[in-house]
Amino acid sequence: MKKFLLLLCAVMATVLSGAEVFRAQGRGDWDGRPEVDAEGVFTATFPRRLISMKSFKVDPAKTYTISGEFRVQDCDKLQPFFFGFVPKTADGQRISAVNLRQFGKSSLGKVVADVPAGAKEVVLLDAQNWPSNPKGLFLAVNAKADKSDLPNMDVVPVRSIKNENGKTVVTLQTPLKKALAKDSFIRLHSGGASFIYTGKNGGYLSEEWQKFSGTIGAKGQWKWYPGTDNASVVIVGGGNNGIIQLRNITVTEE
Repeated sequence: MKKFLLLLCAVMATVLSGAEVFRAQGRGDWDGRPEVDAEGVFTATFPRRLISMKSFKVDPAKTYTISGEFRVQDCDKLQPFFFGFVPKTADGQRISAVNLRQFGKSSLGKVVADVPAGAKEVVLLDAQNWPSNPKGLFLAVNAKADKSDLPNMDVVPVRSIKNENGKTVVTLQTPLKKALAKDSFIRLHSGGASFIYTGKNGGYLSEEWQKFSGTIGAKGQWKWYPGTDNASVVIVGGGNNGIIQLRNITVTEE
């Protein structure tokens, strides 16, 4: 009877806490292959960014909780710490803010004439309200007015924007990978965070274990990027030199 009650309590705890969809257990669970001891504590040297090798399927109707414990040892200088998700499309492409974020109230630009792949200049109509300082801005090609193209994975960094005789001439930092058709539309995008830092968005670690957690999804504090099909776990920053230790890194869904 006692064993039955213990088993029942364990089952109820699992149900109440949600189904586990990710748990880091071995070196191969992370791209950087950090050392792991018998108690499940991972140890990595700074500077370090860790991304889980495993992904989990995202159901937009569910809520996901990410949780983990962290500390630093022998660190020269603490740096902001981030803990969260790498959202990805069904074919494995990472979705970042730059694939989604329209710059301010900038209008859609219309391509004046066919532009071949490899070109580094695009001439547009209806883009006179684009800024003259394009630092941190990108062209999202083949854009749609209803934003059905989002996330737009075909973005190109901008070098300069000039308005000339009612037209807007955009010079690119890198060549176009694909040709642009006349009368197709271009949206101006701005950059932003590469990942979704649901668990910890800044702040500093200490030499004592600290637990961080957060929720994302249907009833979560954070929302998935449009187009998210699956996600990995990411850990960024923390300090210079020294080591970071982590344990009990999990994701549950309910």
